[in-house]
Amino acid sequence: MALINSGCIAEERAGSQSQLDEGINDSLIKIAGKEQEVNSFIGRNPDYQTEITILTHENITQLSTKFPVIYGNLPNKTLYKIEYRNNSGILVIVDLENKKVLKYFRTAGVNLE
Repeated sequence: MALINSGCIAEERAGSQSQLDEGINDSLIKIAGKEQEVNSFIGRNPDYQTEITILTHENITQLSTKFPVIYGNLPNKTLYKIEYRNNSGILVIVDLENKKVLKYFRTAGVNLE
């Protein structure tokens, strides 16, 4: 699983981290921002924090048993999860290859760990 902190994408493998292309981060944010609900959240929450996670097929399979509404019925490919947080939050699942938002959910008061 990979995480993005402070605007950088990092991929965790065997305890080490390496940064991925920062252009991926920009592309993901741009794709997510085209979704009206995400864009509205960003407008209402200018001080939001963003965390991006790479979702492999294995991650999605595991998460879909715990959170089937969020991770169920996703394509068998690498996807990206963007979490926007402030006082409220929104979780967005993005298909970078097809440049589209697959799912999004409001997360105010919800713990998805």
